[in-house]
Amino acid sequence: MCRLCPVRLTCAITALASGERYGVWGGMDQADREALGHAEAQVAA
Repeated sequence: MCRLCPVRLTCAITALASGERYGVWGGMDQADREALGHAEAQVAA
């Protein structure tokens, strides 16, 4: 469903910025968002 959505990137960014913990946002579920957050933290370090 998210794959063809025109606001997929905006949706994903909003979920990451707000710390959304539930549901699918921008094609990513909670595990995907957590993995991305961990990768982002490693890059920043």
